[in-house]
Amino acid sequence: MQTEEGEFPGFASVAFTWGQLVTTLDRSVGAQWFSQYPLQGVADAREQVPELATLSNTYSFADDWQFARPFGFPTPDDQFRQVPVSGRTSVRCEDHDLGITLLELLDQMGIAYDMNDNRNEVLCVLPSPRGPIIEYGSIWVGNDGKASIAWTSDLLACFADLDISEPDLQYLQSRLIHVPAVIQAAFFLAETPFPSAGHLYALERSIAYAGADIPTQLLPSPFVEWYILDDVIVPKVVDGQLSGLLFAPFPGWVVRAGFEISDDLSLDQLQVCLSVAIKAFPKIHVMLHDGLAEGEAQSAANFQEVLAADEPGGGVVSYVPYLLLADLANRS
Repeated sequence: MQTEEGEFPGFASVAFTWGQLVTTLDRSVGAQWFSQYPLQGVADAREQVPELATLSNTYSFADDWQFARPFGFPTPDDQFRQVPVSGRTSVRCEDHDLGITLLELLDQMGIAYDMNDNRNEVLCVLPSPRGPIIEYGSIWVGNDGKASIAWTSDLLACFADLDISEPDLQYLQSRLIHVPAVIQAAFFLAETPFPSAGHLYALERSIAYAGADIPTQLLPSPFVEWYILDDVIVPKVVDGQLSGLLFAPFPGWVVRAGFEISDDLSLDQLQVCLSVAIKAFPKIHVMLHDGLAEGEAQSAANFQEVLAADEPGGGVVSYVPYLLLADLANRS
């Protein structure tokens, strides 16, 4: 398994770090990048859950954050669970033209994949500078017949009370404000062609898909989903080499994020969008991993503080990056 940064073109050491992500957060550049969508922020969350105002002093650093609606700000009807593909049906890849196209594009791009037992989801194990990750692809079809590719990856494991009938305020603070903002910043840095200077300015998002001539309304839509799982699938690594998959026991919330890619695109446009999505996730995983590893000593904003806890390592809600969870599973 590749491990050295030089073997991963595009992974500039200053570009995909926790410090860069936090700087992007502070300057709301990610919100500018995704401004094609309605923007929301702290005031909207506190209007929905007034009790969050009691945490305003604790999390004052987040007061000016804004983020686009697709990153997971739920409405009361969502019961704090946002599922963008709600109302649609997952189909077998070989049973739909878009699914067949997806498999053909993966073959053309040289991306190896497996399929689940129902054959409605592809699984790809891909390298990153901090270890292998898993990305998933599936086809969803609505009642109107419109289909889309959902290209996803599990980013964070969340330790919190699974009973959200009376959710803890710290959980809601992270669910409604912090996680959407952090993932938005990571998505921006993973998409922009200029991540090293990403905190300085935001160009039009279409520049990330240059040459594809994709209308703004058809650019891949980001989304965030939360699942309660008993275990998480991670790559098994033996002596630095990929050796199958592991099921890491984890009775908690898993935060999965993705790109929804429309079937209204041409074949060439689909390939560009899929390529951007596939290349984005290793960068996102590395930034989050850096936050809980060596990056914390280099940043004023502690990983857990930014995501959930009122003090580093404190609180009843905490997060673990997927790459660290995978590492722990391989060591056990």
